[in-house]
Amino acid sequence: MEEVSNLTKKEVLKLIENFPVKPLKNRLIISVNVDEPDGDLVLSNNSFSEKQYVMAIGSFIKDYKEGDAVLLDLERMMEYTASETNAYEKVSRIKIDPIEINGRMYALINDSIVKAIDNR
Repeated sequence: MEEVSNLTKKEVLKLIENFPVKPLKNRLIISVNVDEPDGDLVLSNNSFSEKQYVMAIGSFIKDYKEGDAVLLDLERMMEYTASETNAYEKVSRIKIDPIEINGRMYALINDSIVKAIDNR
């Protein structure tokens, strides 16, 4: 497994040239970048970034293409479970369907989670 690092637009464009997995229907594969508030990769709390890159799309998707930066609805991706230390406290975390391709982790999601294309 390679070292964990965020993908850049340039790296994404190179990776999608020969991306070996194509999702079906309205599913897509995205990067799993995390927030970098001070330029440092934040791995301690795994703060999944709202902005991700599309690596592959299913045949039903027409609004965006591979390589696009998209903004995700993180609230809809949340899963709530009881805290291990307090049964009355709910803990939230991002739920993704992970998929490993060539030693790098990606996420397989439904297109309804995408709320916008980010052209900034």
